[in-house]
Amino acid sequence: MRAWYMADIETATDKDPRLEHALIPPQPVAESDLKTIGVLYWKLDPQNFDEDLDRIRVQRNYSYMDEIRIEPDSLENYEEKLKVFFSEHFHRDEEIRFVLAGSGYFDVRDKEDKWIRILVEAGDLIVLPAGIHHRFTMDTKNCILVKRLFVGEPVWLAIGRPEENDLARVTYRERLKAGFLEKKIPMTNSVFSDFTGPAGCKIGIMDKEWDESMRIVAVDNMVRMVAAGQDPLLPEDYKAKILGLSTRTASSHPISLNVEPKFEQILVPHKSKTFDPVQHLIEWHRIVVNEHPGIVIRSS
Repeated sequence: MRAWYMADIETATDKDPRLEHALIPPQPVAESDLKTIGVLYWKLDPQNFDEDLDRIRVQRNYSYMDEIRIEPDSLENYEEKLKVFFSEHFHRDEEIRFVLAGSGYFDVRDKEDKWIRILVEAGDLIVLPAGIHHRFTMDTKNCILVKRLFVGEPVWLAIGRPEENDLARVTYRERLKAGFLEKKIPMTNSVFSDFTGPAGCKIGIMDKEWDESMRIVAVDNMVRMVAAGQDPLLPEDYKAKILGLSTRTASSHPISLNVEPKFEQILVPHKSKTFDPVQHLIEWHRIVVNEHPGIVIRSS
């Protein structure tokens, strides 16, 4: 991965977006600078990535994955699709791409609305945060093969400017002001009483009034357990508390996740056919992270 500030394509002699369009002299952008606008990056071995990619997927709840090849001979209406990809937009969810082969450019706006061009190549895993203005285009090689990852079912909604009042944009601007700093919540059992699950594992049950930080810790504990293949069969009142459903029924909050067979341990079957606590825990965990921009939970 390489990144740099872009020159203005509109005033360039050659306006082909597939060119580098770097400033003269070049102004490179470091990975640490990308993090301050919410862009995350991992470098994986493109020939031996399964274990590392699986670990990241479990940590970040990326339960759905597919694959797409973008090149003139394999993508229908190639030129028209590229125009759509290169139109500035944002999403209400993260955009996660892992490059298997080839290369291309993600352009993102910085804090001052300047364009940063990010070259991604084989082995690069990039995450664009929900709400960031961005666009995509190919480079002169005209070929890229990527895995697309999602939390739950894919959502293909792209929102163009100037929808600045959209919740995703409002939340993104708040996180941008904070520099996307991560706040770790201490994992403590002092507010829990023990409950031994069917797998013999200890899980925490709240014995006092819950505040938001307690709920986040509890959800994170559950996600850690599920990622480890343990089965958190929870008492009904606990499920109601942790999901914030109160007297509402779980069936009124349907959650649908399309998960590959090797990730079935994430969706541990529950005795109730109408309520899968693990699905709801994962979804609730995602909502908490999105709606509390100052708090980011990472599984260790």
